[in-house]
Amino acid sequence: MNLFKEWSKVYPIDGIVIYIDDLHLWEVIGRHQTSGNPLYAIAYKHPDFTESFETTVKGIVWKVSKSGALKPVVNIEMVDTGDCNMENPTGYNAGWINDHEIAKGAEILVTRSGGVIPKILSTLSPATQEEQEKLWDEMSECPHCGSSTMWNENHIELCCTNPSCPGVQLAKIIFFYLTCGAENMGEETLSKIFNAGFTSIPAILNVTFNDLIKIEGFGDSISNIILENNRKIMQGVDLATLMQASDCFKGIGKIKAQKILDEMDDEDLCSFCQGWYINHEPDVQSEDFKNCPITVQNLLLGYFPFMVFLEETKIPYKLSPKTAVLEGKCKGLSICVSGFRDSNLEEVITNEGGKIVSGVSKKTTHLVVKDKSANSSKMSKAKLLGIPILSIEEFYEILNN
Repeated sequence: MNLFKEWSKVYPIDGIVIYIDDLHLWEVIGRHQTSGNPLYAIAYKHPDFTESFETTVKGIVWKVSKSGALKPVVNIEMVDTGDCNMENPTGYNAGWINDHEIAKGAEILVTRSGGVIPKILSTLSPATQEEQEKLWDEMSECPHCGSSTMWNENHIELCCTNPSCPGVQLAKIIFFYLTCGAENMGEETLSKIFNAGFTSIPAILNVTFNDLIKIEGFGDSISNIILENNRKIMQGVDLATLMQASDCFKGIGKIKAQKILDEMDDEDLCSFCQGWYINHEPDVQSEDFKNCPITVQNLLLGYFPFMVFLEETKIPYKLSPKTAVLEGKCKGLSICVSGFRDSNLEEVITNEGGKIVSGVSKKTTHLVVKDKSANSSKMSKAKLLGIPILSIEEFYEILNN
């Protein structure tokens, strides 16, 4: 702790890396077989390394995810950290809130994770039994649609049982536009459009200027931004991105979808899925289906809903170049892009023979971030593994040179 206090006078520190100061032993000790992390260098964060603050819970606001899980945002008495005001940390999930006995009146310890994100460290004084019982009585019904809720199998997520819950539909719309790379069109804007009666992706894609200008708080500028985002989407979205944005394929994101499309194009995909249903019993309980790998199961289950999605939205799709490009400036590179979405950057990397990866591991060659002054978990891991961290500008500069 004395060293930490001394170093903190010069550098902003929220953790340390303890490593063996003998390079010859590094090869002998090696890395963890599963994670690939070095066993000769251990990251250590003590709670006292991060400045923490006591505050009181005023209540909990529940948002519903696109899967129907109710996600808690903890409303706290605002904390003045000296350089900013901290409020509304995440409560992670309903199980975590229950385990930590958090409800109105609870006294909690909070910090700024990475110097940025509000985070609850611990419960100092639980909410009264009365407040906890009141909270869970209220949560027997979905706050968005009034339908009953139920715990999932491992009692971690509390879920709305209504597949048509407006909150779920809104979450799917937000996810769609975020995944498609819409700019200056976030949750607040989409919520206003949704509440104005445009409650589906096709409805919002077909909204007009006259429709938008009638929405309270919308002027010419925001209306034109929405229309421009819609115009770009209707010009075409690459198929792997669209597969993820549709939310039809459980467990299949853009990277996994692109790997599938590297093996089969859109026509092959169509033939495979339709052929499987023709030649096999289309029952998810059948042995044929259960014997398929989980990714194949999710692909088969999502294919026909995806066809309906394409028909309803009329979005044209484009096929991205296969990721297995043999030559190019990024040949042999495995690049993780974190903290932002940039379809153009990802396209440049894949077109130049590089590979986009979703996480940082010993196989990652570069991490590209929006803000190098941030301190995300991926940046910390990259530093630990000695992986170069680049800003967007630095990456393009290296690429061009």
